Amino acid sequence: MKEKIFFVCISLLNACSNASFTNKDTSKRTGEPQRVEGAPEVRNPQSQPTTMPPVSIDAAGWPLDFLEASCILKDGTLRTIRDDDDNQSAGNSCFLVDPSIDELSGMTSSYFSDGMVWVHNDSGPSTSLFALNLKGELLATLNSDTISNLDWEDIDTYYSVQLQKPFIYLGDIGDGGKNPGQVFIYIIEEPLINTANLGQVVSSRNVRRITLNYNSGEVYDFESLFVDPSNGDVYLFRKGAPELYVALGSDILASDSVPLRQAIASGNWTRVPSAADISPLRNEIIIRDETQAFLYTIQNGEPVALALSRNPIIINLAFEFNGEAISYSRDGRDFYTASENKDSSLISQPILVYSRNLLMP
Repeated sequence: MKEKIFFVCISLLNACSNASFTNKDTSKRTGEPQRVEGAPEVRNPQSQPTTMPPVSIDAAGWPLDFLEASCILKDGTLRTIRDDDDNQSAGNSCFLVDPSIDELSGMTSSYFSDGMVWVHNDSGPSTSLFALNLKGELLATLNSDTISNLDWEDIDTYYSVQLQKPFIYLGDIGDGGKNPGQVFIYIIEEPLINTANLGQVVSSRNVRRITLNYNSGEVYDFESLFVDPSNGDVYLFRKGAPELYVALGSDILASDSVPLRQAIASGNWTRVPSAADISPLRNEIIIRDETQAFLYTIQNGEPVALALSRNPIIINLAFEFNGEAISYSRDGRDFYTASENKDSSLISQPILVYSRNLLMP
């Protein structure tokens, strides 16, 4: 065990250093990942664990314990966010999300690059996705003339084994501008952001609009989405009711209009989920509201609905103006959160990093 911890610690120091973009094999999530400018360089040794149950290990060997939230300082190191006032004043020292993204509503880690996330604004005229590093700096903009933004709420990435490509799944799943019984997802081939297109506007490729049809005369409001990395099933959490819905990956592969079925009628997570994600290793699911995250472990490759039937681990999140986004890191080790900020009189929000407490006994 000591040898494993030593190896992981050395790996963390290497993973947190900056490096340039390089091409990589996209057929799997293994091997040496790319580095993106803005990834943390060191971990704060003063960080203390959040309030958690006794440490245990998930199916991938990760400890189920996280350090307090940190943001990235302008010298590239991490600053621990200890309380509400501390985060409110973070603008004095932490990098903040680019101000053009003032209503950030969803976030997902890039399939290609460590330390890079894709984010989007909520409803409005913008139909752009933005690639950011963990400092919140804009790396590239992904535009499409073939999609519309009625009420974008969440986003995820998924590697298709059948198509041998990674895709961005963008959820136009809120209740704004919708007809009863329908929401939409856009499936967009993820572009590789590297030194050749850094800072540029990139055009989207291979865009599909999928209609998800649920059996109701009402307009449902979904604000959370993730894609099962094992089969492409798309899961949506309904806001205002602890209900889980699923659209099968096999249906989505075959058709642009598919059924959205209820998978859980009454779950034990928050009634107001604002975002969710599944680990790329398929060992955990995390759901958030404005103040807390609900972490579920997936055991022995079990179905998502079974994993979500158990009691979650509750993680108290650092204060955010309006916490709207959550994403696992590319390797599933840590997770990130972000907040919208459409009131220009308030301090912009940084991307917050929740690191695993890998040194716990």
